[in-house]
Amino acid sequence: MAIILMAVLTSIAFAGLHFASGNLLQSENNLSVTEARMQTESGISYLVLLMKNTDIEGVKLDQDLLDAVATNLSEELDWSPAMSGVSISYDGNTITIPPISSQGTGSFQATVTIVDKGTIQLSVTGASGSVTRWAALKFQLVEKTSKAFSFGVASKGPIVMSGNAKVLGANDPEEAQCLSATYDTDEAFSLTGDCNILGGISICNGSGYARLKGGVEVGGDEFKGLHTVDSEAVNDEPEEYESFKIGIEDVEFPEIDSSIFEPFAVNVIDASTPTPADATYNNIRIKANSNLTFNSNTTLNGVIYIETPNNIRFNGNATINGVIVTQDAGDSLADSSAIVFLGTLSARGVDYLPETSQFEELRKIRGTFLLAPGFITEFGGNFGTIGGTIAAEKIMFTGNASGIINGSIMSYGPEELDLAGNSTIIIDRSGCPDDVPGFSKVPTFEPVPNSYVEK
Repeated sequence: MAIILMAVLTSIAFAGLHFASGNLLQSENNLSVTEARMQTESGISYLVLLMKNTDIEGVKLDQDLLDAVATNLSEELDWSPAMSGVSISYDGNTITIPPISSQGTGSFQATVTIVDKGTIQLSVTGASGSVTRWAALKFQLVEKTSKAFSFGVASKGPIVMSGNAKVLGANDPEEAQCLSATYDTDEAFSLTGDCNILGGISICNGSGYARLKGGVEVGGDEFKGLHTVDSEAVNDEPEEYESFKIGIEDVEFPEIDSSIFEPFAVNVIDASTPTPADATYNNIRIKANSNLTFNSNTTLNGVIYIETPNNIRFNGNATINGVIVTQDAGDSLADSSAIVFLGTLSARGVDYLPETSQFEELRKIRGTFLLAPGFITEFGGNFGTIGGTIAAEKIMFTGNASGIINGSIMSYGPEELDLAGNSTIIIDRSGCPDDVPGFSKVPTFEPVPNSYVEK
């Protein structure tokens, strides 16, 4: 009986040991599988972050896209500590990223290939010991409306406000958000006097700052005396400077393309054309070097297309039902072209065009008032409500220039965007189209939603 009992107990002990060993092995396998999956997901996250920084300017073909991604990944990874002193390889068809190790026994490696028109695939294999897991995510080129349109005032140069100048929102303070995307100077905003930006201030340059002097208001907060608001001040006192965002991601301004409007400008005028008071003009093309002045009580309907160079002035009580567009005068303002609005201006957009056949198609292209690349544009008086977005090389609001703008203000040059005197700009984005005519969409390189697969 003793021998039999010992044999039974020994069998039970061996069975328990086998069961425990099996559980331990299963746990180790599960741990390896989990770590391999985590390595894969980490690799996806890390490489997505790098790939989203790819410069896609000029990219049109699939091969161009793969070349651009290879260039970007090479700049980011080659000979880096993450790569343990080695580099990626690229044969024109496949980008191969060798194993990148993390703490412990885990690592991941990846390939990037073309899988469809305008689409590439990132494939990542994570490993833990001998266990591997695989996942893939597709990327493609898409065109989106520029983020510049999310600001009421956006400038590639610094923004300078003085006196009692104000930027307000018609429906919400967020409509009055102001952006400076300049890197030419660190002083991105200069606000002096009793200025007011009801929304807030955004600066792309991480070293940029806003200089406030006087009784300035930003985002509903008043700043008396002299303040220099930089990233350090925002980080140290976030509650006091909550309306300031410094070092945001770069905002790409859309290209101006007036080709949609040019065909409407069929009536040519030049320097010899008389411009008396009380005159009416429909769908005009102003020849280069005309340098015309449109006198008081002038009405202009449809498209006003201005060739360059030209200096065009609109005296008091001008009524514009339509769109002003220009040829591109270039980046230099040395021999500048200019559009100047003096006195009272009524600029109501295409919605107010006469309901006649010559304006039927133009009435459908709403959301834009002024497209003037390379032109200085100055507003010197009240303008009521402007029915669309304003874009020019340099923009100035002086004197008592005040009114509502149904869209955004976009300054493309490196020079200051100036608001002085008693200028009061009220931004009203209600009813603005998602795609503003006359602007190209901005190409972006993004992951394809719902394309993630793993095994």
